[in-house]
Amino acid sequence: MRATFSTSVAAAFASCVIAACRPAAPTVERNPSRVVVTLDLARAVSRLPDPTLPSWALDATWPEADARDAFVVALGEEIVLPIGLSGPLDLTSAFALRTEPGGDRDELVVEYEMQIRSKLRDEVVFSEKCTFHDAAHAWRPLHVQAIVRPEERAELVLVARAAVASPGTRVCFTPPRWSDTRRVKTKPNVLVISIDALRADHMSGYGHRHATTPRIDTLLAQGVRFENAVSVAPWTLPSYGTLFTGLMPMRHRAGLSPSREQSFLDGGALEAGDFELLDARVATLAERFAQAGYRTAGFVSNPFLDGELGIGRGFERWVMYVNRAAAGVELTEEWIRTQGSAPWFAFVHLMDPHAPYTPPPPYDENFAGVQVRALANYPPTLETLRTAQVDEATRRTLAALYDGEIASTDAAVGKLIEFLDARGLSQDTLIVFHSDHGEEFWDHGGYEHGHSLHKELLHVPLAFVFPGRVPPGRTVKSYTSTLDVFPTILALTGLEPVAGLDGVSLIPSWGEAPPPARDCLSEALLYGAREQKAILSNGLKLITDGGDFVRLFDLAADPRETRDLAPQRPEDVARLKARLVEYARSKPAPQPSGPAPKLSPERREQIEKLGYPGPAEPR
Repeated sequence: MRATFSTSVAAAFASCVIAACRPAAPTVERNPSRVVVTLDLARAVSRLPDPTLPSWALDATWPEADARDAFVVALGEEIVLPIGLSGPLDLTSAFALRTEPGGDRDELVVEYEMQIRSKLRDEVVFSEKCTFHDAAHAWRPLHVQAIVRPEERAELVLVARAAVASPGTRVCFTPPRWSDTRRVKTKPNVLVISIDALRADHMSGYGHRHATTPRIDTLLAQGVRFENAVSVAPWTLPSYGTLFTGLMPMRHRAGLSPSREQSFLDGGALEAGDFELLDARVATLAERFAQAGYRTAGFVSNPFLDGELGIGRGFERWVMYVNRAAAGVELTEEWIRTQGSAPWFAFVHLMDPHAPYTPPPPYDENFAGVQVRALANYPPTLETLRTAQVDEATRRTLAALYDGEIASTDAAVGKLIEFLDARGLSQDTLIVFHSDHGEEFWDHGGYEHGHSLHKELLHVPLAFVFPGRVPPGRTVKSYTSTLDVFPTILALTGLEPVAGLDGVSLIPSWGEAPPPARDCLSEALLYGAREQKAILSNGLKLITDGGDFVRLFDLAADPRETRDLAPQRPEDVARLKARLVEYARSKPAPQPSGPAPKLSPERREQIEKLGYPGPAEPR
């Protein structure tokens, strides 16, 4: 269950439902159930002038799946809750229907309403009608401003009615949130902006020759930027597992393959379909914020961030959307507008730089000088690019289109920052800028990501911006791990630290006397015959599969990792390899922490279109 409150608070909130005082009112389920409403994208696309367009060619904003905590009752049953604050109040909820197959018809109409009920009055403060189809394919917002509660023991009533419906139709209301408009917010907001597959050296602020990120560069200059942040993993699922837990992939398990882990120790064969979900026993960052009274929402567009894989646990709202960064920003802004005086934690994931590279006009021509729609047989499949001989001109075009995707995303991030500024939120919001991994353009003979632990896949941007709490214009040049983002966010927002994390707060690193740099570990390949792990220690980096494959680089002399020093420095190889093997053996033997991933056919198809093998076929 993805809960707005902590487990104990949610139970207390549900137990306060005032049903006993009204014998006719039904009992409400005590724990909100997680409800996923999937929009009918086929219908939306069919209304376009050209329904054959691929998703990347669409400019509109469509949530594919909008998962929210909700009370689930039958049509006509009332949800009765105490009003816990005095007015004037802003009140926010949302409504949707669960229907049986064929029950979401346009000719059927449902009316949903919000009432305030007391001994002195029964007042309808919100009422709206919509078709069953619209209610089954999108959450309908309920937002009422300036509600005044003039008497004691007033109750809030949520109900939906319809003249005709199948017996299996269920009404879903999200737990109402109210905020006193006079109350001063005492906790900062938190906004994590994470751009998928963004390698740091393709940002202009990190030295790229193209002006790909002028707006992001301006934002990062207002805080502390990490020059050499190292991701814990070269692909999405284990990387975001670490972002939200402060644990190495081997511990949080998201995207981990037990047979691949075992292969690092004994060279054993890989087994099909054995990578894991986020360990259900691990607390997440969203859960921590929910326990502290924060509203929480995530807006994501990578199918590997599907809520079924566990990364969205703890978010009261988790939205899978199509398709552009502008869409993710639009959804985030809409959600922030409804939060009132409550502090909020928002995670916005922008996927545009991920393959295939299809920047919208005019960004496709900015660096590549070509229109994407004019390219024949484009985009090529990832399998083709990984296995075929690709000429230099094609490589340059792909990299330039990748830069166009980054520039398009930069414009969307700039719009989001302008939105915060216009609403007076920038001074009271911690902004974390992050990427999960980089991207290879044949730097070491490969393409895309997930297949190696070289710099182009692990060097990612990282920054913290928080006026008054984070010094502006500071750059940390020492090597830093994305493992440390979770505890740093907790420290900057004043939340209690979590025991047992692998990461530590980065706040001392930008102080007057920064501590010595810590070693950085990376792991969890998606492709390849065996697992690999990497360690970066005192300027040396070792990559090994636990067996004969070893590569050693001196990053001070060779930052692009082009000269393997393993044959010349066997003592360093033996020392660092022993540390990685010890690390691998110090953890419990790889055992599944939960059920194997079960993705819908639609989500699996999306993963395969991105070139990933999916959980059933690890490579």
